[in-house]
Amino acid sequence: TNLTIARAVGRMKEVGVRKTFGANRRQVFWQFMAEAVAMALIALLLAYPLLKLAIQGFNQLQFTQFTDMNLREDVALYGWFVLFAVLVGLLAGVLPAVVLSKTKPLAILQKLSNLKIMQGVGLRKALLGIQLSVSLIFLILVTIAWKQINVAMTMNFGFGQAQMVNVQMQGQEAEKLRSAFAAVSGVERISAISHSMGTWADSKVDLRVREEDEPAEVRDYAVDHEYIGNFGLKLVAGQNFPEAPEQQQERFAIVNETFLKQFQLGSPAEAVGKTIWVADSTRLAIQGVLEDFYYKPAVYNLEPLLLRYAPGELAVMNIRAGGQDPTAAIAALERAWEQIDPVHPFAYQFFDDAVRENYANFTDLAWIVGAFALLGIVIALMGLLGIAIYTVETRRKEVGIRKVLGAGVQDVLWLLSKNYFLLLAIAALVAIPLSFLLGKQFVQQFVFQPEMTVWLFLPGILLLALLVALTVLSQAWRAAAGNPAEALRRE
Repeated sequence: TNLTIARAVGRMKEVGVRKTFGANRRQVFWQFMAEAVAMALIALLLAYPLLKLAIQGFNQLQFTQFTDMNLREDVALYGWFVLFAVLVGLLAGVLPAVVLSKTKPLAILQKLSNLKIMQGVGLRKALLGIQLSVSLIFLILVTIAWKQINVAMTMNFGFGQAQMVNVQMQGQEAEKLRSAFAAVSGVERISAISHSMGTWADSKVDLRVREEDEPAEVRDYAVDHEYIGNFGLKLVAGQNFPEAPEQQQERFAIVNETFLKQFQLGSPAEAVGKTIWVADSTRLAIQGVLEDFYYKPAVYNLEPLLLRYAPGELAVMNIRAGGQDPTAAIAALERAWEQIDPVHPFAYQFFDDAVRENYANFTDLAWIVGAFALLGIVIALMGLLGIAIYTVETRRKEVGIRKVLGAGVQDVLWLLSKNYFLLLAIAALVAIPLSFLLGKQFVQQFVFQPEMTVWLFLPGILLLALLVALTVLSQAWRAAAGNPAEALRRE
């Protein structure tokens, strides 16, 4: 509406001339209404292909992988689009149409600056301030979200995952794969696990530390005797699973320090050798205690961990590839796989890539917030542009007089733009604490969090300030650089 009004200001003399030559109020009213609706329909034609592109991008987001949003080839749907565009055009055009149609032609032709077409400019500036605040909140939240995601993706789990390749076993025997992969040049070490650590993959087992206790759920992983050494996990007490026949290894469990604290099993040395009961009947002796490390994504705190030997549950081979470029090793591993299983494709993923995928939903959320920020900024800048155009048009005479009396270009620019920068400052004062509270709520979901410093807020503020300055000064410059005699002659 602000832009429509601003455009209307430049056509007021046209309206005055039309009325002088006999156009009545109704004709002027419907002329402006028809133009507004026509502009809305043109905007609809331009928006439709953009909407299709947006839907394609939305369907590629991680959390929409189970949905399929597409525009149906439905006449009724397009009818609703047209109806909505007409409604928007009517709402945008009604105010300038009413004001211009009822204004007396003599008043229009005499003094443009005295016309009060925007009597509610104070309200409009307040609404513009709200739009700027919301846009700034979104910008700051996007910055915080990206910083948090970067911190989460680069977190130190406490074990060595560099150059680690996870290969899906797809039902093949662990020892057969181990023998084939160990012969590949560039492979340094191999282990196996039921599901990859550091990801959302999860498994829990009912456990009792005393036979008479109620069972409690504990996260567990089935591993082989190579896993602890392959990932560089540190035993603070006890020892690793023994290299022995399977039936002997199934008697042992390895836990972390948090496990001991939660179940009150004493010091690591005291806990070694104690018996726990898994799945109601299986008795396991604690073989060793691991130093605490983060084995889940960054949204999880340290929790009790149970490692157990269960050959039938191993599903992922962890292969540490040496050298700077593991590409050759990957190709050789694929050839070795094809010799064992020519039916199933070789399925692998670098550990670091698996960790990054953990935060795909958060990354998608950041993109969506960024899209809303962009939309909010565009809407706010359009409103700002409308008010700036109106201000320049209605203050040309004042600017001309000030320039005749010696005001420079900088003086005029400051005169016409200072209120908008004040509005931006107020918007920032509102947006900063709100975005801080919202951002704090978001980062509290993570164990590792970025510091909420001024550098998380400054980029959004500077970006919005730059856009506001370009928008306002582009209009103020027209008046500041113009010929004052021409401005006074127009009045």
